[in-house]
Amino acid sequence: MTDDEWDMATAARRAMHKYELSKIHSKNHRDYSKREAAHRKINIAREMRKYKSFTYPQKCDSRLRLYAIPPDLNPQSDSIGRGLIEFANGEPLGPRGLYWMRVKLCNSYGYDKVSFEDMQKWCDEHHDLIVDSADKPLDGERFWSTADKELEFYAVAREYAQATRMDNPEHYESHQLSSMDGSNNGLQLLSLLGRDPVGAKLTNCSSDPQRYDLYQETADVLKQMVSEDAVRGDKIAMRWAGKIDRSVTKRATMTTAYGVTPRGIQDQLISDGHTEDLEGSHLENAGWLRDRIIPALEETIVASRPIMDYFQEVATILAHANRPLRWRVPTGSTVQQSYWNIAKSDVKTVMGSFFMWDQNPKGGLNARKQSLGSSPNVIHSLDAAMLHKIVNEMVRRRVYSFSTIHDSFSVHFCHTDELRDIIRETAYEMFKGNWLKDGFHRYVSRHAGVDLPDPPPQGSFNVKEVLDAPYFFA
Repeated sequence: MTDDEWDMATAARRAMHKYELSKIHSKNHRDYSKREAAHRKINIAREMRKYKSFTYPQKCDSRLRLYAIPPDLNPQSDSIGRGLIEFANGEPLGPRGLYWMRVKLCNSYGYDKVSFEDMQKWCDEHHDLIVDSADKPLDGERFWSTADKELEFYAVAREYAQATRMDNPEHYESHQLSSMDGSNNGLQLLSLLGRDPVGAKLTNCSSDPQRYDLYQETADVLKQMVSEDAVRGDKIAMRWAGKIDRSVTKRATMTTAYGVTPRGIQDQLISDGHTEDLEGSHLENAGWLRDRIIPALEETIVASRPIMDYFQEVATILAHANRPLRWRVPTGSTVQQSYWNIAKSDVKTVMGSFFMWDQNPKGGLNARKQSLGSSPNVIHSLDAAMLHKIVNEMVRRRVYSFSTIHDSFSVHFCHTDELRDIIRETAYEMFKGNWLKDGFHRYVSRHAGVDLPDPPPQGSFNVKEVLDAPYFFA
């Protein structure tokens, strides 16, 4: 926009122009940051190649979640970082290793919402392209460049090409990571806590042989709502008609277990670009759809909302009594949430005055933060406890090469079946009882000193089904 155009523009036109410029600047900044981060990871990888092996020391946060201490290049990095890392010690693929290698190829390519059997067929159909990616990554068909996680796909494709050329691929010594990820793990844990038959099925906790996609299931419910409103003549519904897919509901569904607010869902729709090509204002369109996403989620994750409301109510009551929320996880460790009110102080120096902010236990607890943080912190502490149990069991079974990212576990391909069994057995042991009542509520009530509400009753889902759930972690 030229200076003359700016002078002639209305306030609304100027605001829109500034908004468009801010998007350009934000994208340029993101791209620059990504490029710099990629260079750092590659340079670190080059430096670390001279070492035969190295490990990642871990640290715990207040919820007992584990994080790799070294920055940039670590197993919790982005796809570039993970694609540069492999196990130092190789292990033969064994009878089922090639099967799980093909699953990793599909997962990293983006063909990850289908059955394991369909993944095997996909690899057979694309065998030549996968091998070409490994043999001629720059001069060939560049099939790897169309993958969702390009470098991870390429790294596995190299081993796949070498293994499939052998007379017996079982003897191929692999260094790549075979990863098993939770299917929306926060909602999985809530479904198991509440024994919700609907949520357990849609988050793949049940023994149902079908693989479910909770994001798509929620999108289907939302699509029906939008369609019905459009038929009734709702103008905003007409704008959204035909534009509802799993990407629209993914963020809201994913963050529900971690206490996302209605305002948060609205902001997600705008920041993710879903309102870009619609008529009308971004706030109007996002606010309208947000009010349909929330009831759509209530149809697909039935027991989750009452449990989250219960956590928030307990935390609020304790906060008003000036008592932190403290609970014990299934591993026996104790976790405390205490968001104290902030104290502000003015520090005068020769350089001028500076405001310093610090938590002040004498100033009491922030009831709002205690309420909003309760559900995500409890759920994070449970996935941390599950991780600790799984790692300990793997070591007990002499599986020493592994990598973890909260709700994702990686081992050699030859140990994948064993890992899947350990994950499911651990989940069953943790949730076969009523941890919400006999674990969380009993411990909190004993130390509360105030009356607390009872936890919501459990549903009819049989937790034992998780032992036979084929896609609980996949």
